[in-house]
Amino acid sequence: MKKYKCILFDLDHTLWDYETNSREALSELYRQFGLGGRGVREPDFLQTFYVINNELWDLYDRGLLHRDVIRNERFHRILMAHGVDDYPMSLQFSHAYLENSPKKKSLMDGCLETLDYLLPKYSMVIVTNGFDEIQSTKLRSFASAQS
Repeated sequence: MKKYKCILFDLDHTLWDYETNSREALSELYRQFGLGGRGVREPDFLQTFYVINNELWDLYDRGLLHRDVIRNERFHRILMAHGVDDYPMSLQFSHAYLENSPKKKSLMDGCLETLDYLLPKYSMVIVTNGFDEIQSTKLRSFASAQS
């Protein structure tokens, strides 16, 4: 008799390679929005993103911040940290990031092999604290990559 009947997986950082996909999307948008021409170095921009993004998500997870703050303020705070005070551009950047990042297809090493191994043995469920529409896009993108 099996000890477990169902296995739960978190999507980000467990199946979907958040760091790789996010970095790829941010690098593309860094170039698209011409941040280098505004005196922002890409490695510094990426580092600032991770620091501010993690701070905001921690506050959100603790119920101290509404999700709209992440969407509407995250990139403004990041750009301001680099001396770029352009709120309309930060909103465009945020929209483009939320549009592009979830469509990236990098998975964690061993993800497919693990799922293939477990599939005939267990029911599996993906759980996430991410925003529904973003996570749905990730799952559709993941599924299309496997077809």
